Amino acid sequence: MTTMTTRRQHYVWRHYLRAWANDEKIWCRRDGKIFATNLMNIGQQRDFYALRRLSTEEETWILEQTRRRHNGDLNKHNEKFLSDYKLVSEATTQTKNCEELEALRIQFEENMMTKIETSAIENLSKLQQRDSSFFLINEHRASFSHFLMIQLLRTKRMSHALKNSLKSILDKRGLGIENIWPPYKFINAAHMALTVYAEPKYKISLIRNTSNIEFITGDQPIFNIHAVESTDQPPEKTDLFYPISPSLAIILGKENHAKQATEIDVIKYDKWIKKSSHEQIHSSSRDLL
Repeated sequence: MTTMTTRRQHYVWRHYLRAWANDEKIWCRRDGKIFATNLMNIGQQRDFYALRRLSTEEETWILEQTRRRHNGDLNKHNEKFLSDYKLVSEATTQTKNCEELEALRIQFEENMMTKIETSAIENLSKLQQRDSSFFLINEHRASFSHFLMIQLLRTKRMSHALKNSLKSILDKRGLGIENIWPPYKFINAAHMALTVYAEPKYKISLIRNTSNIEFITGDQPIFNIHAVESTDQPPEKTDLFYPISPSLAIILGKENHAKQATEIDVIKYDKWIKKSSHEQIHSSSRDLL
């Protein structure tokens, strides 16, 4: 049996980037060069989500962290997820010369991402129609909160930053951050999504672009606006900015940020996007990069 395997794995959702594309092509700035390219070529890396073997000690550390943050039903979900993840990682990293297990090792996380992305398509479409009312419905609030937290944590920039912050702590215990981070990002996203879901003050504010300048995006498309200009200290507030098209962005936060964005506003937001990016900035127009 032949198993389809995705080798070019996107850490920025290709469907999301399509809002800036023309006939599947988008403008990109990378390493100081500006060029037009196919969506398949950006925000991706070969085998980015390929599984690594998770040891029992590394699994224990992750469970310790999740139990410190929450003592309810989410822990049962996390324990089940981690048990399944470890089982698959062990089976696929121990067995050699098995085409189907190698495909599963590469494809397992990619399939998880696809499922999360698919759950957001309908609500993302509603946002593009300037309708955020779905966020008042518990089921949609939960799934879209989870989607947003995954988009925040799945990127190369967040992977590098959080791995670096945890590495010395884990090294002292003989644990591998490269093994821990892949499942740990899913667990972190679940905790963050629960926080948003359970706090009624969190709302989605629409930022409508009324200027002649478009919103751009990048390879860290969602970020905390209070972290852009911050020092080494983590910001006290969280307001997540997420452009969803050249003419519309959202902010997820406890305050109402809804506004008609002027040219000055859009220039400011685009500057934040550039500063928050890791390697790539994307636009529908060369001139904005």
